[in-house]
Amino acid sequence: MFQIYYQTVKGTKVGPLLAREPHINDAEQLRVKLAGLEPATKYRIHIKATTAAGEGEGYFIEQRTRGSQTVPPDVPKFTWSRLPSDNGYASVKVTWLPDLDGKPGSHFFVKYKIKGEPNFQRTDDTTDEDYTIVRGLKPSETYEFRVVSVDGEFVAESDSDDIEMYSIDGPIIQPKENVASAGWFIGMLLAIIFLLLVLIIVCMIKRNRGGKYAVHEREAAHGRHDYPDDAGFHEYSQP
Repeated sequence: MFQIYYQTVKGTKVGPLLAREPHINDAEQLRVKLAGLEPATKYRIHIKATTAAGEGEGYFIEQRTRGSQTVPPDVPKFTWSRLPSDNGYASVKVTWLPDLDGKPGSHFFVKYKIKGEPNFQRTDDTTDEDYTIVRGLKPSETYEFRVVSVDGEFVAESDSDDIEMYSIDGPIIQPKENVASAGWFIGMLLAIIFLLLVLIIVCMIKRNRGGKYAVHEREAAHGRHDYPDDAGFHEYSQP
């Protein structure tokens, strides 16, 4: 995290040290805006890295603000990025890219409308940051965006950029099927029960038929083959 402080410089005297709010939490952020400064005034701007242990050693530069005379700003540029949907509506982050080497203007606002409609809507003026978030956009619509730089009574409007809003309808996610109520599972259980019933019936039939076999046939099935060849009651001829 980084913290920016600033103070006026008038001759050998410096003014009170003021902190810019909010802090910079993004380590990759390369630019911020200081608003509400006095015109034609020299400022000393400090930047310090901060950690859980506190602030590190500071670094500062000195810059002078422009005079109070307003001039028409140069035509601005802008970038944008889509943000996650908010309560079913789309949101877009618009970043103002003023011409810092020319006449950038003091602040900006955003104009937008659904493509094909006659009238633009606009955001509030953004004075403390170089970006704003446009919310409440209709999904599945294409919007026309413009950025307007402001300097006093003068304004300069950027070229339009068409931005298509994504639909809030995502991929259809089927609910997980309960195995106990799945059709294939019930069918498999019925088939297993049917096969078990058939097996039980076959076993019962074989058992009932087995009671009618001759004694020597049943014993032959168990490995006894020493029966005499003469007729008679073989079951009584065994020792």
